[in-house]
Amino acid sequence: MNGSTLPSDDRNAFTLVELLVVVSIIGLLAGLTIPAIVGARNKANDSKCLSNLRQIGLAFLSFASDNNGYLPRGNNNTDDTGSPGKEYYKAVYTYIPTLNNKMSGKQVNKVFLCPAEKQPPDQSTSCTQYTASFALETGTSATKNTGDDGNGPRTLASIENPTKTILLVDGKIGIASYAYQTESTTTWNALKADLDLTDPASTAKVSFRHLNDSAINVLFADGHIGTIKWSDRKDANLFSEPIWRGRGY
Repeated sequence: MNGSTLPSDDRNAFTLVELLVVVSIIGLLAGLTIPAIVGARNKANDSKCLSNLRQIGLAFLSFASDNNGYLPRGNNNTDDTGSPGKEYYKAVYTYIPTLNNKMSGKQVNKVFLCPAEKQPPDQSTSCTQYTASFALETGTSATKNTGDDGNGPRTLASIENPTKTILLVDGKIGIASYAYQTESTTTWNALKADLDLTDPASTAKVSFRHLNDSAINVLFADGHIGTIKWSDRKDANLFSEPIWRGRGY
């Protein structure tokens, strides 16, 4: 034996302190990265929702072009058999692109589903996650959500101030019998009750699910889209009875 020794593997191993440092760095990087990823995803969802509303707005315009200028009603549209009760999203469904948007079940199209909504849709039936204003009705019923009391289809040309008049907004999911979707239309009185609340999470008809649950996306009668913050909900230039009904400015 020449007195030499084999090299020790200990020299290639991490010490406990080194391992703790590495773990700490990984944790720090994750803490910095994850919020950025979540923020980017939320922004993408907000943008996709606005794109959905824009496509529905184009479908409304196409529907009006094919129906002597009349828009679909929020509810109670007559179907091909002459039976009433057809919601707006069913009335304009054929005007919505289905490529990469079609989901399983009856008339379920991703364009009618807000990607920021956490409640999954019921894919076995038609549904929407956007509720319509009363600007789609000729009447001014304060209590009825659908086409009763003399209400009926309305022409696009009859809507006053279309650049300010709201047609669709994010709707509240999971209310009454609408466990997987929103009601297809909402009255001004119902909307005002929501806007008078102090907490956006407590709303019953519309949903402020954007910008970290502090804003709502909107489709206007002229086809443009926008976002309204909860903090601005009392601004009469953004939400008012004339804006919700498209008349009385």
